[in-house]
Amino acid sequence: MKPRLENRVIAVIGAASGIGAATARLAAREGASLVLADISEDGIRDLCWELGAGETNVTGLVTDVRSPAALAELAETSFEECG
Repeated sequence: MKPRLENRVIAVIGAASGIGAATARLAAREGASLVLADISEDGIRDLCWELGAGETNVTGLVTDVRSPAALAELAETSFEECG
């Protein structure tokens, strides 16, 4: 069966733990490319390592979404990395 999210890019904000991490794992299993953002550098690094060990195209950013500049960087990086 073809993965449901193949050829899709999913950005997950708050990806380092909890619902965000669970969402990222599910999207990876379904074939999505991922852009993961969180304020926790350790959490993002660990999740990127975990998901990148498979065939998932994953990019992680330490991002404080309260900052408009950080959100602009997240969008720009998403387009650069995943198209």
